[in-house]
Formats: sequence, C-alpha cells, structure tokens
Amino acid sequence: MDIARLKFFFSSSLFRNSSVYTLANILNASIPFLLIPILTKRLSTEDYGIIAMFTIMINIVSPFVGLSIHGAIGRKYFSSNFNLARYVGNCFFILFLSTLLVLIIVSIVKSELAHYTKIPANWLYAIVMISFSQFISLSLLTIWQVSLKPFYYGILQFAQTLLNFGLTLYFVIYLNQNWSGRLRAQLISFGMIAVLCLFILIKKKLISFEFNRDDITHALKFSLPLIPHTVGGIVISMTDRILITNMVGVNETGIYTVAFQVGSVLNLLTSAFNNAYVPWLFDKLNNISNEWKIKIVKFTYMYFICLFVIAISAMLILPIFLSFFVGKDFQSAGGYAVWIILGYVFNGMYLMVTNYIFYVERTKLLAWITLCSSLINIPLCYYLINLNGAIGAAQATTVVFFISFILTWKLSASVYKMPWHLKELF
Repeated sequence: MDIARLKFFFSSSLFRNSSVYTLANILNASIPFLLIPILTKRLSTEDYGIIAMFTIMINIVSPFVGLSIHGAIGRKYFSSNFNLARYVGNCFFILFLSTLLVLIIVSIVKSELAHYTKIPANWLYAIVMISFSQFISLSLLTIWQVSLKPFYYGILQFAQTLLNFGLTLYFVIYLNQNWSGRLRAQLISFGMIAVLCLFILIKKKLISFEFNRDDITHALKFSLPLIPHTVGGIVISMTDRILITNMVGVNETGIYTVAFQVGSVLNLLTSAFNNAYVPWLFDKLNNISNEWKIKIVKFTYMYFICLFVIAISAMLILPIFLSFFVGKDFQSAGGYAVWIILGYVFNGMYLMVTNYIFYVERTKLLAWITLCSSLINIPLCYYLINLNGAIGAAQATTVVFFISFILTWKLSASVYKMPWHLKELF
C-alpha cells in the first residue's frame, strides 16, 4: 500500500473534519460511558435490563416518527435550486402527522408491548416523545454536517449528553430512584435540546412552514424505502436483547447491555469518521477521475485493516478494563463484548461501502439487503441462544453484520463502479 499517495487525506478537510467529529463523539461517548460504573453499582441487573429495553423501543419507534426524513435533508442539500428552509418545514409536516399516528398505535397495543418489553405501559408514550425530540435535533445536526460545521455539531451533541448525564445523577443518586430515574433523565434532556434546536432553526431561518407538495414527495420518495432498511438494521441490532429478555431473563439483558456499551465504542469511532467522510465523498463523486477512485479505494482498504488492528487491541485489554470498570454483578460482560467488537468491525466496513448506494439514491435496493439480513438474524439468534446461551445472541449479531457488509459491498459495486479489484488498483 503506497501511503505517500494517500497524504492528500491527511492534509484535506476530510481529515480535519473527521478529527473534530471523532473528538466530539469521544466526548459525547465518555459521559454515558462514565455512567456504567455508577449505574452498575447503584442499579440491579433487572433495572439495567428495563433501561436496555427502553432504549431498544426508542430505536424501533424512531424510524416511524418522522420516517427518517432527516436523511433526505442531507441528500437534497447537494441539489441545485434548493430551498432549504421550505424543505425542512415540509419535513416537519411529515413529522407531526407520523407522530400522531404512532401515538394512536401505541395507545392501542400498549398492554401487549408492556408484556413483552417489561416496560410499564405509561412509559411507552415517553418513547414516542423522545423519538419526536430526536428528529428535531437530528434535522439540525444533519444541516450542520452537510454544510461542514462539525464544531457546532459536536457542541450540540455534547450539550445533550452532558444534560442527560447530570439529570441521571440527580434522579438516580440524589433522589435514589431506580430505572425510572434514568428514563426520566432521557425524556427531559431530549425534550430540552429539541426546544433549543427548534429555536436555532427558526432564528437562523433554516425552517419555513410553507407547504410544498414537491418537497414532501421528494422526501417521502427518498425516505420511505429506507424504513425497511432502518427497521431491518434495528432488528439486526436489537433482536438479541429482545430474545434474551424473553428466553433467558431481563437480568441477563442488563449484563449483555453493559457489554454492548463497552463494545460499541468502536462503532462511535467509525460513525464519527463517516460523518465527515460522507459530505467529502459526495462532493468528490460529483466530478471524479479514475485516479481519484483508485486513491479512495486504497484508503478504504487501509481503513479496513486499521479497524481490525483496533479491535484486536481492544480485545486484549478488555478483561483488565472490566475488572476495574463495572460492578461485580456485571463481570461476565466480557464474553459478550469480544463478539460485539468484532461485529462492529464489519459494521464499520459496511458504512464505507454503503455511501455509494445513498449517493445514487438506490435506497430501495439497500432496504432489501437489510431486510433479508434481519430475517436471517431472528432464527439464527434464536438457534444460537438455545445452543450456547445468551452469548449466542452476540455471535448471531456478528455473523449477520458480516453478511450485511458483504451483500452491501456487492450491491455498491454494481450501482456505482469503483476499482475494488486489486488488479484495477495496481
């Protein structure tokens, strides 16, 4: 690998912006990470399991609250003759209607949801409101991402996490509340940040509530095919905890969730890089030469190697880290974390190849891959839990992340030609 030929990456805006995103994500992740030793020593494994199921339900509900339209804002930004404020306003029209529909559905099935998730029925409405709040903040974050303002992006993320952290300490430690204190902190912090984001959108004239059918049509055309993709991704990442809760017990779900929080540090790093990489890549793809394609592919392969090096290093220090960092009831999390780290290596590789599919707006095809992967995940996870216990869930997740990466890479190569074969690179 000719590293000298890749020096352009480290002197470019890509490297500078990704450094800012990485720093922001590290700061953002450090706060909930610091909560692990606090919560694992103050809460029971059952409390932690309920918190985990609450997080899962937020991830399941969120794609239907707003229909992930904020992604359409990011893609439309690079179009010509684009009225940003009007487009954002019409995305919010979709948000209001979809939120109302989700609230109605939750009110109808709340008893069944409470039974399978172990979350009290009244707290299910809080899940919808957090999803609503997240959409507002994600819309502003998307605008800052594509307009290359990583500093503002990082400040907002950090402020939300700091507020969440402070409220969690207040409710769980000062008021001595159980799982409800952690959930209450999330509800209040997300709501307050959403109000701030809406104020910024209005103050900076980034939103205009002017109805436009073409804007709504484009947003739905881009985002609706992503719902199966998003839901499929959620099924891949959340089936494990749902099955563990119902097949092993909510206590084991709590331990598994701690392992997932530790293992997902790698995911935070890859996501941070991808936040900077996407606008840079899309800008290059608008008018790219074959020489640049070769440089980008070489860099991508180097990136893959770095992910494996980081993962192996993390696995080696994991036992020592957990012995000091988590409560004694959660020490068995290490066995899960090794598989989770490996799974996130494949997920980080997936992020690098899926961007080309988003660029050509072939999201419908991507949705089929994610849906198929999720359908594989459910029986595989069920089988491996029966065979190996709860650790089988982590093994199934890793296998499915690998399958999803391979299938997405093949699709990416077919919809946008890049010199992936070694004979094309050299």
